[in-house]
Amino acid sequence: MSTTYNTVTQWIESLNLPPGSLNQQFNKLLATLEKIDASYLGIVDITKPRPGLYYSRNTKAVSGYEPGQFVEGVNFEFLASITPKKFVPYIANTQARHITDALKPGFDHIAAQIMELDVEIVNAKGDNIPIRYTGLVLTYTKDGGVELLIGVHEDVSKLSERESDRRRLKIISLLQQLKSTYVAMQPKKFEGFKKKQGAIAKIVLPVEPYISLTKKELEILQLIASGLSTKEISNRVSISHHTIETHRKHLLKKFSAKNSVELVKKASKVYWLE
Repeated sequence: MSTTYNTVTQWIESLNLPPGSLNQQFNKLLATLEKIDASYLGIVDITKPRPGLYYSRNTKAVSGYEPGQFVEGVNFEFLASITPKKFVPYIANTQARHITDALKPGFDHIAAQIMELDVEIVNAKGDNIPIRYTGLVLTYTKDGGVELLIGVHEDVSKLSERESDRRRLKIISLLQQLKSTYVAMQPKKFEGFKKKQGAIAKIVLPVEPYISLTKKELEILQLIASGLSTKEISNRVSISHHTIETHRKHLLKKFSAKNSVELVKKASKVYWLE
């Protein structure tokens, strides 16, 4: 039977992480994720028959259910029982894609791999509420399989589009920093995995502060990162050449970058750029 934890601090202690500033940073990041309004934090080990390890106290405020109800079930049976059936194929396919991708040759196990799901759950009152799940694969098994997942479950029913985007990007940024902090503390756990952009010795913590972007700015940033020219971006999103250049200038200013190459380099430390 899997060990479960009453506090996130208990779970962190079970990892036997080395003391020091990185450990403090890891604790601080998790505490920040746990305190996000109208959300709850969940930590699971999908290699266990009873995968739930920890769900935060906010779980009841958001869902109406006790945290213990999420960790007691076998193979997420409780979560499945409160998820409308129409979302089951979508959830299963998304999870399966992440699990199979992790086993493919050349997969980057050191980067912050993020899983996102937009679903609904039936709360304790019987009402359907929209939940956005943003999860991080923290660790993998020796053969590369997905192991520990840390996820934030947000009730997005009362958020404006702008606030929803801002919170989503903040959560992703925090999860990215959490992963790189963990890797920096536990480099031996990742020695067997291929690093796409250099050796493990070159892994560094994100140094850029969280920078708020609009939904359109993030879209333009993603397209710039993919190597598209201003003209190609203009054609892709049906916006004028001039407007694209304006967005580019704003992005350069926000990240204090001199050109697009430097922009992508700095932004990739804060945002997940595909």
